[in-house]
Amino acid sequence: KIEKNPDEIKNNLQLADVLFNQTLIEEAANSYRKALLLDKRQYDAKVGLASCLMDLGMYHESQEVFEDLFRQGYEGKNVTSFLNFLVALDDIKNLKGSQPKKMPIQMTYAYRFLYIFDSRKYKEVLRYADQAIILNYKADKAYFSKGAIYTKRQGYQKALIQYQKAIELNPSMADLYARAAYASGKIGNIEQELSYYRKAVESEKSYPGYAYSLGEILLKKYGDTRQASYYFKRAYEMQSNNYDYASIYGRALILLRNYEEALDIAEKLIRQDSKDTRGYGLKAWCLLEMKQYQEALALYQKIVEMDSTDLSAINNMGFIYEKVHNYDKAVATYENALKLKPYDVNTFFTLQYLYRRQGRYLEAYNTIKEILRIQPGHSGAQKLLPYLERNIRQ
Repeated sequence: KIEKNPDEIKNNLQLADVLFNQTLIEEAANSYRKALLLDKRQYDAKVGLASCLMDLGMYHESQEVFEDLFRQGYEGKNVTSFLNFLVALDDIKNLKGSQPKKMPIQMTYAYRFLYIFDSRKYKEVLRYADQAIILNYKADKAYFSKGAIYTKRQGYQKALIQYQKAIELNPSMADLYARAAYASGKIGNIEQELSYYRKAVESEKSYPGYAYSLGEILLKKYGDTRQASYYFKRAYEMQSNNYDYASIYGRALILLRNYEEALDIAEKLIRQDSKDTRGYGLKAWCLLEMKQYQEALALYQKIVEMDSTDLSAINNMGFIYEKVHNYDKAVATYENALKLKPYDVNTFFTLQYLYRRQGRYLEAYNTIKEILRIQPGHSGAQKLLPYLERNIRQ
């Protein structure tokens, strides 16, 4: 099969699984490597390769593959690769006196992988990590692993302590700073969160994810659009084909009224994938901020044609109709939005305003009553209710 179709990843995986089953571990490892040459994100090939390396006693190499797996997130599809991992785990558990100093950290990584499927295994992760710390072999990785488990179990204060201990031992590891930043944010220490993200960015300047995360903190928690834009730009320049980086940088540029550059990014996104609505959405919002209402409206209509459930585009259409004083179409558009999100108080509140603009006080009154039914403490609706009751009586 491989001779006929050498680029078919599935065939290389199947051959690797057969070789592993026949205890031809080195040959299996080579087949998994070939699959990864075809697709470096092939999750099952990474699981298989990590298992082979673990079985061969190549613990350092196995741990590097596991670290790559943990960064990537769970994407497994091949049950056999997971079963091979269980076989490899049993093999090293049965070893007596083989590389005793290296064994605990390997078992820490193995159980971190197993924790993905069985959360009860967290105790084994912590136990083996503590053994590695006592032996002082890769203690920074052991503290890191304990922090990762505490984070997953929402014990953010405990996680932060572990990350800080790891940082003392390995102050150049960017991922440690990023994780310490995340844990700091979760316990409400925003200044420390910001400080750690800055250190992550400076420790690994070539990785866009840290710059992106730092930009988000600056924008969402500090409202500092200008500084956020600087870091979004860094992430975007490192990986300009990433929709998330491009979109958020484009949005920051719009907030800074740098419309020309934002439009340029939007056009690149549209050229990159004309079937993805996000490029059109970015361009439409930019045109909306530039008060080019008709051009923006045409784009939002295109988005809704592509995805009739895009509530943001529908609401923005209603906003434009309102701005150009086409209240009938604005009302119809917001009523359509309520079909997608029937209990959206903000849409109801906008509708009552439009009803009042048209002198439709009974409909406005009924809309206010609906708002108070959904959210009894809505102060705006409470204030308007007596006014609308008087208008209805008159």
